[in-house]
Amino acid sequence: MKVIKTYGKYDGSQVAPMWAHKKFQLNEDEDSIVVMRGSMDVSREEMVDLEDLKNNEEIKGCDLIHFIVEHNDTNNPVVSYLRQRLFACIVCEFLSGKGVNTLRRGDDLFVDNKKLSVSVATSGKSSMKFHFGVNVTAEGTPGYVEAVGLNEIGFFEDDLKNFVDEICEKYINEIEKIKNDIKKTRVF
Repeated sequence: MKVIKTYGKYDGSQVAPMWAHKKFQLNEDEDSIVVMRGSMDVSREEMVDLEDLKNNEEIKGCDLIHFIVEHNDTNNPVVSYLRQRLFACIVCEFLSGKGVNTLRRGDDLFVDNKKLSVSVATSGKSSMKFHFGVNVTAEGTPGYVEAVGLNEIGFFEDDLKNFVDEICEKYINEIEKIKNDIKKTRVF
């Protein structure tokens, strides 16, 4: 799995199928995690979550770490959501291990009942992908969302690189372990 680190604004277009392959010239069958640091402002045209559209929700923030993950082994939306939840569990487990009382509800993470993350999963014709954004700061989030950022819970610039590296490593290791378990399991 290829990990690419970059900066930029997340606007929702990044969950389009093969976005990373086109932007970063990856091999067609190469899975990827694009880690992007920047703001977020998703237009209605780019929203994937139908409930957000129906409720006229805003998806925005001033500074987030965005993990945009694409796998080319399936386009099954169930698998996409399961992998998204696995990713949320990994981030939750990491923060809890650092002494941050983190609660996961579905694909969302909360600290002191304040929302730390935003996420969506989807699938296309040839792949599945998800976006998992973690607030660096709560600034710029919609006023109706009680939010928190990594800075507010004690993670600053020096900590963020380690956060990104460990989360990517843990996710890749879990995916590889699952693939290895499948290879050694008898199928009926």
